[in-house]
Amino acid sequence: MSRRARIINPPQDLKRRALSATKGLNLELTPQELAKIETAVHKSKDKFVSQVAEKLKALRTTHHDVEKNPDLVGAYLAQLRDESLAVKGLAGTFGFHLITTMATSLNDYVLKRSEAGAKQLIVIRLHIDMLYVLLSRAQQPHGGMRAETEGELLASFKILTAKYT
Repeated sequence: MSRRARIINPPQDLKRRALSATKGLNLELTPQELAKIETAVHKSKDKFVSQVAEKLKALRTTHHDVEKNPDLVGAYLAQLRDESLAVKGLAGTFGFHLITTMATSLNDYVLKRSEAGAKQLIVIRLHIDMLYVLLSRAQQPHGGMRAETEGELLASFKILTAKYT
């Protein structure tokens, strides 16, 4: 038996409502709407900085505990994977590219790791400390660093993580 294919077009209700200027989003924003959005993003940046500072504070506390009790390493590494990934994504959203890069470096370092010795814990602590420094300077372009210094910093962390993998 030969059957003919039948094309079923999806309903256009959702698309029409989303693009409608009267019922949904208007794709051409007025200067007032843009200013309102920019204000919301700016307020969110401040909230981001305080939230990340709290995350880093918690990581420092846990790090100190792990140095005293190595049995906590597995849970700590899982926490680091989650938190570094969250910081990485949020920092990029708000334009803090250096923080994103450093959080990516930390995430890559702990991603597939199930154990961490004393040297690996030092590398992790250095990442957390650097994230603190970058966060404190987040409102300045390039974290308040010259481009050469930024490049040297990133290269140094790359060498460090490669050496103590």
